[in-house]
Amino acid sequence: MAENIEVRSEKVRNVIGIVPRRLVRTGTAVITVLVVLMLVAVSTVHYPFSVETDGRITETRLVSGERFYNACLKTPYSHRTLFFGSRKVNLMFEGDDKTVVEGKVGAVTGMLTDKNGDNYCNVFVGIDEKDMERLGLKLNMRVHAVTYISDKTLLELISGRE
Repeated sequence: MAENIEVRSEKVRNVIGIVPRRLVRTGTAVITVLVVLMLVAVSTVHYPFSVETDGRITETRLVSGERFYNACLKTPYSHRTLFFGSRKVNLMFEGDDKTVVEGKVGAVTGMLTDKNGDNYCNVFVGIDEKDMERLGLKLNMRVHAVTYISDKTLLELISGRE
């Protein structure tokens, strides 16, 4: 049977030489749609970068008698520069993980503390006295903090845009 087919016949050359237009159009459309969907996803999907730290509530008393409450957060020293400026920090307190108090970074110390061979610095986040009373917060109570450093889209991260 294989001997009966002429490979160089005009009918065989016509079938082999015809490009299936429907297949080419469909393939091009599918690839275009996939590329557009990827671009939309990359430009709209956000990739948040956050730093989670733990600490305790501390108190600062001025000579005038004024009191200020802070969350003293032990932060990896390598993350120290991320807290410069007025970053917002979400604070959750021991015994009540559902209540979130928003604070701002007040100070970052350059002093190193060593904990299990790793270097840490202190980041101080102010806590309003009203929140201390309203939530029943006490000195030395444990604090868990989440600081969102950036919330860029994947496209912004890839391109390096600010």
